[in-house]
Amino acid sequence: MSRATSSGHPAAGQYATSRRGGLSLQDIWQAQEAIGKRATPSMIARYLGRCEIDVRGLMFGAASAEPAPAPAAPVSRVRPWTAQEIRMLQVMYQQAGTPVPQIAITLERTERAVTARIQRDGLASRRSLAA
Repeated sequence: MSRATSSGHPAAGQYATSRRGGLSLQDIWQAQEAIGKRATPSMIARYLGRCEIDVRGLMFGAASAEPAPAPAAPVSRVRPWTAQEIRMLQVMYQQAGTPVPQIAITLERTERAVTARIQRDGLASRRSLAA
């Protein structure tokens, strides 16, 4: 089936077929470049004298019959504290007076995690122990 076009595309000729297939991404990119950055699939299809469905299929990929997979649950980066780590923290912080950065290195935790655990556990400050 043929129909007259007024696309102005030199390869389209006076009549363009409405057959499907034979369209490449390169054809679409050239048309997009000729039309401008705001070229829609409809505009590109008219310019090429082709079916809009073909243009959309190449631009956005063919719609699959399968639904898209659900996004994976976010991975928690929080590592729970073990009883042994908590006991080491108490000994190092209160009894030995080890600085927080050194405790963090020893326990393989961030300084922020160590500080938060100290506050959460209500460990007495070192100043109150000295008094």
